[in-house]
Amino acid sequence: AQGHQAVNSAALSVIINSLLWVMIGRFSVTTGIFRELGTVINKRALEASENWTKYPACSAGECSAWLCGQYVGYCLDSTLAGALLGTAVGVSAVLCSEAVHALYREPSAQKVKDKVTGSAQSRWTWEEVERHSTADDAWLVIDGRVYDVTDFAVSHPGGPIIYKFAGVDASDQFAAFHRPRVYGRLPQFLVGEVIEDEGHLPSKATAEYRALRKRLWRDGWFKADPNFYVGKAAVCVALFTVAIGMATSLPSAWSFSRTVLAGAVLGIAWQQIAFMAHDADHYGITTPRSGSSFDPLAWLLASCFFGISRCMWNEEHSLHHAITLRPQEDPQFNYLPIWLISKKELDVPGTRVDFLTRCLVSVQHFTFLPVSVVIGRFNFYLISFLSALKRLVTASRSREALGGFADVTGMLLFWTWYVALVSQFETSRERLCFVLASNWTVGILHIQLVLSHLATETFTAEEEREQQFFTFQLKTSRNIDSDWYDHWFHGGLEFQIEHHLFPQLPRHNLEKVKPLVKEICERHGIEYQSTSFSNAVSVVLKDFRGSAMDIA
Repeated sequence: AQGHQAVNSAALSVIINSLLWVMIGRFSVTTGIFRELGTVINKRALEASENWTKYPACSAGECSAWLCGQYVGYCLDSTLAGALLGTAVGVSAVLCSEAVHALYREPSAQKVKDKVTGSAQSRWTWEEVERHSTADDAWLVIDGRVYDVTDFAVSHPGGPIIYKFAGVDASDQFAAFHRPRVYGRLPQFLVGEVIEDEGHLPSKATAEYRALRKRLWRDGWFKADPNFYVGKAAVCVALFTVAIGMATSLPSAWSFSRTVLAGAVLGIAWQQIAFMAHDADHYGITTPRSGSSFDPLAWLLASCFFGISRCMWNEEHSLHHAITLRPQEDPQFNYLPIWLISKKELDVPGTRVDFLTRCLVSVQHFTFLPVSVVIGRFNFYLISFLSALKRLVTASRSREALGGFADVTGMLLFWTWYVALVSQFETSRERLCFVLASNWTVGILHIQLVLSHLATETFTAEEEREQQFFTFQLKTSRNIDSDWYDHWFHGGLEFQIEHHLFPQLPRHNLEKVKPLVKEICERHGIEYQSTSFSNAVSVVLKDFRGSAMDIA
């Protein structure tokens, strides 16, 4: 018993110590005098693995000091004392280590880059604009005008996606992801106009696409129909109610219905909620507040009812829309070493095809479906929680910190109601059946999310600009053929092409704009890809098998 008590006390001390470490790092960063201390502490936590690889002796010394502090506190027969002493000694060891490193670190000359300024009348060549393509010096071109967003980019509500278009034309991406009112904020960043040349002129297809987009905004197509989404919300509530009712009210003798069937109904409810959250985060349901990227409805649906980090998903999904399938840069389609979606991924600097990668990729056509369904949901839980914690710990601005806090709070609420529901079952077997049935059913969603893009073309950043936004999106997306009776199952993802061209268009208008997009494609010889769900799965598996054979 004493042994168990000692282990429990040590474990509790470590947990308290870890929380103290996070709190010290988080709050020090926000305080001027201790900001450097907070930065060092946060880096130690986030780069622990890398530090052990690069500086094993230093890391071992710091950990030894921390454990010694813990042990002294334990000798005092106080868990709290062990945690406090461990934290204090650990922080002191890190500061000493940093001081030693500073003594031997070679002084580096500070590079100060002259900031090029301009006026609204200035004219710039594309060669000059392309020089301003870094985080320290970022210019954007939107509709022929040049904007210096260097100072603004760090607080961009949409996140770091803005840097992907530094030094290039971002006209169509800007229009796709922003409300028209945001154009009114651009003049404050204006530094001139770009001198157009033949290599940067919009194609005829691009010109028609831009004209169609303006027409849709002018004619009110981007205004959501409340009745449509009230109906979708009613379906979600009904499915949720049925699932909970079956799990809690059916007699014990109906074990299969209480566990597997109830879990499957909950999984379908989650799928429908995810579609609603997707629409909400694209501002397809409500109009966003000025200057804010936070949507309360999207947070409620994504974090509280679906159980994921809304901030992580929003940031990754925005990048996915802007740089769809760009090799190893589209965060929602970067699967190495498990899956290889394009040989262009192998050309990315730093990519290693080791023995493990070859083994995993060689069987990717067998693992794609089971991994997506069986593991996809649980992986989503894990990366969501880690992302939210990282955002909360490393946030340098209140907007990021609030986003991380909202995500953690929402996911804690999700796990509160979900665990409470699972605990209603009497046996471990029933609990396991319910958990697996619910999470494996919604696992189908993970196939739906990728099916409209896999086994299409992929482009590098330079190739994307050459293709231009309209053509590039058509070549990296496919629609899924559907009828009136199965639209509910696809949740708007069956109109992936239209969704990628007009991300803020409400779901109920995607089908209406489809013939207008197809007309542009027909006039300019651009393939419009659309196939059945089953055939799309077959095409993807065949493509995966081809890549597997090539790399084996």
